[in-house]
Order: sequence, then structure tokens, then C-alpha cells
Amino acid sequence: MNSSNIMKLRSTVLAMACGATLWGSLALADELDRKVAFDIDSQPLEQALVAFSQQAGIQIVLNTGSVGGATVPALKATVSSREALRELLSGSPFSYSPIGERTVSVTRVQAGSDEQVASSTQDTAPSLEPLAEVTVTATRPTLFSSQVVTSGVLGDKDPLDIPFSVASYSSELAKLQNAHTPAEILKNDPSVQNSGFYVYQNHIIIRGIQARAGGVRRDGLHANDEGDLPMEAFDRLEVVKGAAGFLYGFAEPGGIQNWVTKRPTRDTFVSLETQLRSGSGRYVHVDAGGPVGDGRFGYRANVAYEDQGDFSHRGDTERAMGSLALDAKLTDDLLVRLDASHQSREFTSQLGLPLTTAGTEPPEYDPRVSFAPSWLRAKFVSSSVALRFEYQLPADWKVLGQVAHDWSRFDPAYGYMTTLTPTGDVEGELYGNPLPFYTRNRWTNGQVLLLGKLDTGPVQHDVVVGMMKRDGTYSEYYPTSEYPMMTFTGNLFTGFNFPQRPTDSYSYARGYVFEGPETHVYAADTLSLGERWQVLAGVRHVDVADFYGGKVQKTSPSGAITFKAAENTRIYGSYARSLQQGYRGPCQDRPDVSNGCDIAPPIEAKQYEVGVKTRLGGNLDLSVAAFRIELPFDYVDENRLIYGRFGNQVNQGVEVLASGNVLSNLAVVLGAGYLNAELARNEDPTLNGNRVPGIPQWNANAFVNYGVTAIPGLSLTGGAYWGASRQLDVRNSISVDGYTRVDLGAQYRIDGILNGVTLRANVNNVLDEFYWEGLNFESFSAALGRTYSVTAEFKLR
Repeated sequence: MNSSNIMKLRSTVLAMACGATLWGSLALADELDRKVAFDIDSQPLEQALVAFSQQAGIQIVLNTGSVGGATVPALKATVSSREALRELLSGSPFSYSPIGERTVSVTRVQAGSDEQVASSTQDTAPSLEPLAEVTVTATRPTLFSSQVVTSGVLGDKDPLDIPFSVASYSSELAKLQNAHTPAEILKNDPSVQNSGFYVYQNHIIIRGIQARAGGVRRDGLHANDEGDLPMEAFDRLEVVKGAAGFLYGFAEPGGIQNWVTKRPTRDTFVSLETQLRSGSGRYVHVDAGGPVGDGRFGYRANVAYEDQGDFSHRGDTERAMGSLALDAKLTDDLLVRLDASHQSREFTSQLGLPLTTAGTEPPEYDPRVSFAPSWLRAKFVSSSVALRFEYQLPADWKVLGQVAHDWSRFDPAYGYMTTLTPTGDVEGELYGNPLPFYTRNRWTNGQVLLLGKLDTGPVQHDVVVGMMKRDGTYSEYYPTSEYPMMTFTGNLFTGFNFPQRPTDSYSYARGYVFEGPETHVYAADTLSLGERWQVLAGVRHVDVADFYGGKVQKTSPSGAITFKAAENTRIYGSYARSLQQGYRGPCQDRPDVSNGCDIAPPIEAKQYEVGVKTRLGGNLDLSVAAFRIELPFDYVDENRLIYGRFGNQVNQGVEVLASGNVLSNLAVVLGAGYLNAELARNEDPTLNGNRVPGIPQWNANAFVNYGVTAIPGLSLTGGAYWGASRQLDVRNSISVDGYTRVDLGAQYRIDGILNGVTLRANVNNVLDEFYWEGLNFESFSAALGRTYSVTAEFKLR
């Protein structure tokens, strides 16, 4: 053993694994039953348990001294952690039992007891006397990288073993950064930018492609995110980058967001988080969970309330949410999970700014300025309920089924500029109160999978077959009588002359209706060819309705080859395709476009990717990926002022990401990306080779968390986020400058008060940098300036 990795533990604690996210936040009630691809060489039992801890993400506590140096056989199989522990301890005088969150106790069995193992792998009979002190090799749990992620139909896997670019960001990381939206969390990823498409929706761009509602999943199933998901209900946000159609189904080719629900914990706890923010913001969040009865049942509940401002500024909001997750281990082989959540949100909303009358970008102004009166508010209400079961079959086979129902109502309220001068004089229009229309979404989706293993001599197979079904309606309701337009004038710097709140009331009738049934059938086989090579072959067939009432049938194949260059290093190459619904044109941003509200036909894309992944010291995950994505491109033809599909785009790039512990008290998330997103094969050949609007060629991010050793409990955080210049239009005639944003924070943990108190302070955009956050259809959205927050989190139990 390396002496630098050896620590003496008076309480005989063996290593916490790096398989957890921030400080073990992934506390699953049935962690021992989760399948893990173990790769443990033949070695002394003590070292084998360390390897198990690292790979399973489970802490081992030795209650009665050292386990000695007996050599155990190699374990190279995908089995549950429970089965792996039984195999490693077989033939030894030790047994195990769960004692807490992701923790098991290994105890020496008393001689003559029913648990005493008859045979031993040691040469001589072991001593039953405990040792007072034990020396073991230990690894600190990784802070910012998750070593278990969901890979769609392939199930939960170590990111090293997934031949695609993936990343996972935990709720604990979000707390450290005071991140409350997907865009704020994913600023840590070099492949992701905030699209700023709408103020009321936190859409993002992945690998240069808009990732809207079609690319959002909740526990693997399609989620309705028209108004954003309630983040407090989720343990982590996973991102699968690129064309993930085979893994997740109908979705944007840039990538998938998968939100993983918080599960019940082994130990009962109650946590209260309170926060004050700049702009008169207040926030409170209660998170509670634990077992019920004998531990076969568990619960996790989250309740939060947010009140930001008085609706006189952009981004002011009032939000309330509640969620409940229930787990039931009905039998040793059957696990059932029931989840429910509800969220309501009222907020100021507006679209972006246009070019000025001089054809230039807008002047810099206070990003908190609202382009609408305080009485003009949008509303979004959503609910969801989901049921999931997992049934373990004999011989390493399992059936997984899940179904979810989402429903929501969105009452929009828009304000946008029709004219903007270089000095900030504006003319604009308002829509809302009474509302121009409202929408309703009702969707039900589910899937059934059969997963298992086959042994065909020299080739081992991980097989999955399944079927997914989604159906529902998207409806728009319009006034039955003529709706009046409200106009306003003013100046970005001196204020606006808004109209009085109208008193007329309107009745509404159902107008546009989209019924979008989807049926998916898929199958995959991961072939292990010896110890170093793996081949993935998969296919998904999709039968889906488009927005025009037609049917689209497509088959999305996927394939990959992985080479295990070393114990913790993988080299891979993959090919994937995806299918998604087309985008709606610039309906509000560009009233001069005659068909701006049309929706483009479905988009089919294909991707090629090669990459390298490695894990250093069991704590730091590094990945490098190069990719090429080809897909159609929809834009506004400025000569004819129409929106349509007039060409293609090709996105080629390289992304580098490092996440985890560099030192025992220093954790990082570092990333850099190069993306060349170009137009190709256009009807207008003068556009070929131009950059896709709104996409920087270069961007980078760096976030660090430093634990101050001289002051126990204190850690300092800092982040820097850089983006290069971006083009504004397809002709690349106008560009905007790049930006650098800096965030700072501190966290202090205090023991001895209640069950622990954590204080946090954050300052985002410390330098008050003004920059354009999203560029769409020649429309600008400014990022917020400097903001503050202070948080106190109390562990009540």
C-alpha cells in the first residue's frame, strides 16, 4: 500500500467510497440491491473491501478490528452489492449488516453461532480477539463527480462504462452555488449554454443545439417542463450529451436532461433551509425522510416556498412546491416506488430585445428592468404522479416498469419591443391580463423493460428489450371575442408609460390541439469480449405523430466499441441517431415574419463520437470527447421574411471535463469546449460555412471548493465562466462580444447546535459583468448582474 494513502482510524473505519455524489447525497433505501459492474482482482480481503467500497459507493465500517490478509478470489461480474459482499466474505469469519446511509458494518461472527462460516480462506484458524486499532487504505468520497449515472434503457452504470459523453450534477453542488434553475446548475458544463429563449423557461443549449421540453426526462421518462421542474424534489441532474435517441427516445439531438428523484433514506432526518436574497428575495425549504416500521417502507418529502420581489422587476416570482416519494420493499424481489409533486408559480415575463433602429445590438441597461407593468403576470401550475416497480427474476434477470402522468396549465403574459433606438427609446406591445390565450398539457407515458445476462462461452451479454408508450394532448384556448392590443412607450433608462390594467373579462374556447401518441420498441446487447473489449449494439423504432397530424416512423440505431486500456481508463467510439419534433418559429420575437408561428417538420440527426475517460486516484474523473452532429437547420429567410427549413448545420467539437477531488480538501469542476457549428447545404449558397447564430466557438468553466484546514467546517468556493463572441444572424453580419463571469461563496458548518447548522453566503457575477445570455432570432436577453444570498440550513433530526 502507498503510505500516503494510509490513515489510522481509532474507530476502525474503512474507506468511504467515491461512488457517491456530494457527501453521499445519493442515499437510496435499497442501495445494496443495485446492480454494479464489479471488477475486483484477486487480493487480500482488506484491499478487496476497499475496492468494493470504491466501486459500489458504499462505506464499510469494521467493528471488530482488521479482517486480515486472506486472499479472496477475483470478482468480475455485474451483480448486486449485496451479492458481492456475500461473495467476498464467503469463507471468512465475518458477516455484514446495514447501519445507515450507504453504510454497512462488517463484524466478526462469534464462534459457534449460526452465522459462523464453516470454512476459511486463511491458512490457519483466525483469532477471534478484536484489535484495538487498524490501518487501512482509504479514499475520500468524490465531491463533484457522480460515479453512478442513469444511461436510459441501459440502466444505472458507472460513467466510465458508458460509451457516450455524460455528466452528473448533484443537489449538494447546487446548494454550494445557490443554483435554482437548470441553466444555473449546468453552467458547470462546457457543452451547455443558457439559451435565454424565454424568460419564463430555463431552456439550455447542448452542443450548440436547443434543448427544450422534448429533451427533459424525470427518472428516465419524458417530463413536461414548460415551466421548469421543482428542483427541490430531485437528487441530481444528469446530462447525456449528443444524439441520445436510442437511450431515451424522441428528443433533441443536442442531449438529454434527466432529473433523478430524491429517494427515502435509511436514517430518519429533517432539514430546514432558509435564505435571503438580493432584490427582496426570500426562500424556505424543508426536506425530510426516513424508514417506516421495519425498514421495508420509506418516505421522502420536500416542501418549498419562494418569494422574489414585488413583480416590478424582471425575474420577480412567487413559487410554491411540494413532493413526496414513497418506497416499499414488498418482498425480497419486489420494490415499488410512488412519486408525486405539485408546483405553482406566478412571475413577471417578457421576451428579449430587438436590434436597434440603427441595426446594432441594444445598449447596456439594468437587466432587472421589466418591460411590463407589475400587474402583468404569467402563471404556471403543474402536477405529476409516477409509479415504478422493479422485480428481480432468477439468474440475473429483472423486470422494470414505470408509468407517469403530467398535467399543467400555463397562462402567459408577454411584453416585447417593436422599436428600440440606440439611446434606449422604445415602443412595445403587451399581451396578458386579460390573457391572449392559455395552454393545457396532459401526458401519460410509461415503459416496461426486461434486463438480464446471457453467457455464450467466450462472449458475455447484457441484454435489454423494452417498449415505451406516450400519449396526451397539448391544447391552446383563445378568447371568443376580439382581444385588444395594449401598447406602451418609454425608455430603457428612464422608465415606461404602461397602460392601466384592463377590466374586461373574456370567455375562451379551445383552439389548436395537438395529440401526439408515441410508441417505441427497443432492444440492446452489450457484448463483453474478454476483459478489455465491449461492443454495444442497440436499436429503437419510433412511431410518432407530428404537429400537422401526420405520422412519422423512424428507426434509431446506436452502436459503440469500448476498449479498457487500464483499470480505470476507457477508450470508446460511438454512433447514434435521434428524432425530435420541429421548432416553432419566432412567433413573438419577429412579428414581421409572415409564418412566424409555424412549426417545422420533425428533425432527424446523426452523431459520431470518440472519447477517453479515466479516473485518477479513485477520486477525480477526467473525460475528453470529440464529436460531429449533422441535422437540418430552420431559420428566417430575411429576403422573403418567412421561417422554414432552408439548409443544414454541422456541429463539430471537442469537450474536456474534470470533476472530483484533486486533494483531500480541494474539489473541482473544470471544463473547456470548442464547437464549430456551421451552416451547410443551404438554398442560399452564400450562407454555407457561416456560424450558427448564438453559439460561441470557445467556452470554459472552473469551480473550486477549498476546505480551510486551519478552520474546521469552513470551505471557500469560487467559479469563473467564460464564453467567446457569438454571431447574431445567419449571415454573420452582426456579432456580440464574449464575457467572463465570476462567482464567490463560503460555507461554514457548526456542530453542537441541534444536529448541525450550515451557513452559506454567495455572490454571483461578482464583477457585475453585463453580457447577453441568449441570442435567438435576432433577439437579446441580458444576464442578471451582481446578486447576493445568505443561507442557513438546520439539521433538525
